[in-house]
Amino acid sequence: MKAATITLYVRAACPLCEEAEATLRTLVAEQGGDAIRVVDIEADAALHQRLVAEIPAIEIGDRLLANASGRLRIAAFLAAAIESGESATDHAVTT
Repeated sequence: MKAATITLYVRAACPLCEEAEATLRTLVAEQGGDAIRVVDIEADAALHQRLVAEIPAIEIGDRLLANASGRLRIAAFLAAAIESGESATDHAVTT
């Protein structure tokens, strides 16, 4: 199975980002994974311009879930990524 990086795009002082991170960490842990990569879009002008209206956003492989909120929506996104061969449990990334 192809290993893919789970990246969560956030910004400081964003309650929705904090909620998405907690939800994503729980779901990944339930699937046997333990790590995601958290990126603050404020640290990169290009990322900020691309994603400011879409955070929190989760990226796995070439898939992006914009405005990632709600356990069911995030879980469905992870399931779709796994079904397409991008594993949410085969990650070698750190936060």
